[in-house]
Amino acid sequence: RLKMVEIGNIIRYSVIIKTMSAGEKSELKVVPNPVIDNFSLSYQSPIRERVTIEIRDVSGKLLETMQEDVNKGANIIYMQNLPNWNAGLYLITVKGKEEFKQARFVKIRK
Repeated sequence: RLKMVEIGNIIRYSVIIKTMSAGEKSELKVVPNPVIDNFSLSYQSPIRERVTIEIRDVSGKLLETMQEDVNKGANIIYMQNLPNWNAGLYLITVKGKEEFKQARFVKIRK
């Protein structure tokens, strides 16, 4: 949380956003990695909610967007029948109400 003091000594506070320090383990994993065509996400959610999952290539181009309902705690999300993407590095993002998490995965050819 940030404390902001404006001209005239007006004090405001920012919203609280959860961050991950360099020493913390990511709570989003792609299994298996590298990926051939199907994979699953291991995701830790702080609350029960509907999340948005986005997959982008290394240039930042959005390739896939989907919505999934998750429970508080550990979740496994199966990603099947994905389009025929080129081999390379991809970024997957899970966005919820309180936070977002990112992971990278490598797509290889069959």
